[in-house]
Amino acid sequence: MAKIEIHEPECEDCAAAKAEARKERRYAARAHRIAGQTRFITAIPCVGLFIAAIALTISTLISTIQVTIEVAQGHVGMQDMLVDYIEYADFFLLAVVLYIMSIGLYSLFIDHDIDMPAWLKIDTLDDLKELLVGVIGVVMAVYFLGRLIHGTEPLDLLFIGLSTAAVIVALAYFVKHVISSHGE
Repeated sequence: MAKIEIHEPECEDCAAAKAEARKERRYAARAHRIAGQTRFITAIPCVGLFIAAIALTISTLISTIQVTIEVAQGHVGMQDMLVDYIEYADFFLLAVVLYIMSIGLYSLFIDHDIDMPAWLKIDTLDDLKELLVGVIGVVMAVYFLGRLIHGTEPLDLLFIGLSTAAVIVALAYFVKHVISSHGE
């Protein structure tokens, strides 16, 4: 038995509508591809932050070695050495902040499957914020400790301590009430 096919002529409006729909799907697919590829723009700040972290780490390491040599030679006293080392700890922590920002942006936008320790696993922008807030709190506490040992005037030290404490409390509130509420 022969199959009978009936071809009805397509109306011009239907053909035009189908052509328009195909055109819109092509534009949407192209826009989707472009939007997907623009995430690689974040590679620029990732590389810049990573280079800054490395440069700050190396520079601080060199300064630490220089001060250690000067202490061994007797050119620098213990008080000055302690102040320098605390400042260097602050710089190393800042380098860690830069590194975390670099890795965090990279894992959020470019490659989510980076093998990282659990504490550095960043799944959302809120995870990155939470990590940064924690490290920034430590950096500020180390800065205050440096001012304390440096022999800052008592009234100045009080203001630095109060302002540091206020910022740390605000950051803790931010983490507890703002960031944690996003996950719920």
